[in-house]
Amino acid sequence: MTADFDLRSNIKAMNLKQTFYAVFAAGLILLSGCVKEDNKMKTDVISSTNEKTAVTVLTEEKEKSDEPKKISLQFGELFQSDGARGVYERLDGAIICTKVEKDESAGVKRIVCLESKNPNARGSAIGTVAEESYDADFGDCSMLVSSDGLIYCSFRVNKYNYPSKGNSLHEIRISVSSDGGKTWSSLPPVASHTAHMTGYNENEIRGLWSQYLFETSEGEIQCYYDDENVCWKAGHQGHQWWMMKTLDKQSNEWSEAVTVSRTIGNLIARDGMGAVVETSGGTLVAVFESVRTTAPYRGCIRVVTSDDHGKTWSFSGKNGSDTRKILYAPKDKNFSALQPWITLLPNDVLLCSFITDEDNRTPDEVSTGSLHQSVKYMLSYDIGKTWEGPYTIDPDPVMKSPAIVYLKYGRFKGMLLYQARYGTSTIRRFVEITETN
Repeated sequence: MTADFDLRSNIKAMNLKQTFYAVFAAGLILLSGCVKEDNKMKTDVISSTNEKTAVTVLTEEKEKSDEPKKISLQFGELFQSDGARGVYERLDGAIICTKVEKDESAGVKRIVCLESKNPNARGSAIGTVAEESYDADFGDCSMLVSSDGLIYCSFRVNKYNYPSKGNSLHEIRISVSSDGGKTWSSLPPVASHTAHMTGYNENEIRGLWSQYLFETSEGEIQCYYDDENVCWKAGHQGHQWWMMKTLDKQSNEWSEAVTVSRTIGNLIARDGMGAVVETSGGTLVAVFESVRTTAPYRGCIRVVTSDDHGKTWSFSGKNGSDTRKILYAPKDKNFSALQPWITLLPNDVLLCSFITDEDNRTPDEVSTGSLHQSVKYMLSYDIGKTWEGPYTIDPDPVMKSPAIVYLKYGRFKGMLLYQARYGTSTIRRFVEITETN
């Protein structure tokens, strides 16, 4: 018997009390003569190491109601996995992700595509996405499995003292695979520029950083990315704006950049490292890492929307007012919330996971790169206008880079798969969803 079936079977021993109450409640409904024929749905529940509420799988059929059903989640037991930030499902149900391998003897770094036939199995390398010189800042990948089965992978390349001392090269590159991730070819860079630095100064850093690949319901391939150069050229040194370009599939060229989020005027902006979903009504909802606009400028999670497939965004209101809505910020302004990921659930319910140091005794100094954070999530039932939570996934303060995917194919269809970095390792959990009202 495979590990996933063992995991599913464990629940029955854990939920005798819940079964008793469920049968008792069903009896009352029968006596009242109010029985309705419910849609059949899976009722397995994953065993949990956390104090989460019991759950069953949410029906795919949208209820005839103005408001979606409220839900609760149960996160199953941890199991070891592979890969960096992000987990993705191929059309055949296999799970793919990436990791960077360092080959010092050959003087190169390689981005490797990993494949797991089962979500709870370790991944195996099936192809090399790209490679770069050993001294490059290389990786931070995002993947996309498009509706036609192509797999795209974007990644950053920052090279310092290149091509000569005092200069730097910054690029967002992208590769594509038509055979499930075994072989890859390069597309033109999404963004590229060179910069001259007189010394190491934060206001002179003009990097291109995290990216997120997304396909709209119209089949457009979009690449969202962090850009310090565009605001530097606009006179806002030390800022970062979140930008997006769309791929022309005929020419394989990228469109002019669209600003997804920034501040208006001189308010500090450090917007980026985000994720995007599209609701059934065609609204794009984008969550991203940002900072508060007052000292000490700690990290927070913001959200913007677009009703025209990403051509314009809601970050600027009337008279240039800042309408970047804060999705979540710790009550104590000295603490941060970082690294958001958004997932679209059935019935247009939105789930945003992120990390925060708000439960620590002292705040992290994010600029050091040494993070001691817990993973939490928020839920929205009104297309991102309001959010409920936060709810804790992993309280152990060594977590980072959370991502949650709603599985649409294969035998785990209708479940969630959660992945995060745990120290230097990668872990995953199955997640069950239930309606609670």
